[in-house]
Amino acid sequence: MNTKQTILENALQFFASYGYDGASMSLIAKETQITKAGIYSYFKNKEDLYIAVLDHLTAFHKDYWMQKKQRMKTASCEKRLKDSFIFSIQTAVKEPALIAFWQMAQISPPRSLEAVVTEKISASRNFLLSYFEEIIEAGKASGEIQTSHSSPSLAHAFYCLMEGASLKHVNGNFPDQEEVLLTLFHLYWDGLTARETDGIQMI
Repeated sequence: MNTKQTILENALQFFASYGYDGASMSLIAKETQITKAGIYSYFKNKEDLYIAVLDHLTAFHKDYWMQKKQRMKTASCEKRLKDSFIFSIQTAVKEPALIAFWQMAQISPPRSLEAVVTEKISASRNFLLSYFEEIIEAGKASGEIQTSHSSPSLAHAFYCLMEGASLKHVNGNFPDQEEVLLTLFHLYWDGLTARETDGIQMI
């Protein structure tokens, strides 16, 4: 791993742990075993470093899902959604700092960077939502999915389920994790495959 990559990895940990305001360029430099001036030879300032971390994550995110789309294109809708759900949880377990950074960037981005951060996160989210919507459309076309709810709504619901389960892992463990997570997925999937009956209305 080169110096720039190491700076990005360490900055991710500090931003995730202390937030943008609390992250210290001096401590990031110390963790990277370079001088503070050394960081500024790669990044203009803390804002530049924060955006570089975000760009690194969104690029990885897009590349991963594009590859998955190719690998899973012949799989069933259930398999593709379940695989996506499991991957998101595995990422939360293995890379809690990544999930924490991502959540904080969505909820409370740096004030001076709010517009650009929001735009980048929205683009990344919309890319993933379009992928889920494509899966759901294919499931409807094949008869695997029976519900009449719109594909965009179902994609958003799945995204919320995935984000919530991932965040739960970051914020604390809960008993029987594997069983709970599989139950969450199957409750969602059962809702897609159940044939709707007349007279049921949303409250």
